[in-house]
Formats: sequence, structure tokens, C-alpha cells
Amino acid sequence: MPEEVTCIMCPLGCSVEVQIDGQEVSVKKGCRCKEGMKFVKMEAIFPGRILTTTIRTDSPDFLLLPVRSNKEISKEQLVECIRKISEHLFAHLSYWDKPL
Repeated sequence: MPEEVTCIMCPLGCSVEVQIDGQEVSVKKGCRCKEGMKFVKMEAIFPGRILTTTIRTDSPDFLLLPVRSNKEISKEQLVECIRKISEHLFAHLSYWDKPL
């Protein structure tokens, strides 16, 4: 059964119809570029995102620090990751705090 995936690789936002057979993904219609084709195939198998958020620190100068994941996290796990991060207070170490 065909699925519909919205491509986010460019401002066009193509609505692409894909057929998934196990780990094999074939694009039926709607894709207008090569980058979109790669994205849609990956999105159909593993809809992952880079998590970008802030963490709380114990530093009075930097109460929040921006962070991001070093790899994609599945969309279903994003909220759980943010919840777990928000439960912790991290010690802030500046570049100059590192031992020589």
C-alpha cells in the first residue's frame, strides 16, 4: 500500500508517494529532485531528526546552553529524550576550566 511522505529538502515541499516493501522503498510519484529522492527513501524507513535543545547548567553566567545530538534520533523518541535531559542539571565547564 502506497504511503505519502512530505519532502523537506527544499521550499517546494513535494508530496511524494512511496511504496515500502520491507527495507526496499520505491518512489511512485511526486519527487522533483535527487536530494528529495534520497530524503524520502530514508524518511520512509527511519524518520529521524537531529535533536536541538538547551540544557540547564549550574553556572550563574550560563543558565542554559544550546546542544544538539551528534546523530539522528527517531521522531518517536524525541519527546522522551527532551524529558530526560530536562530532569538533569549539568555542571558547566568553560574552555578555560580544562586541565592543561
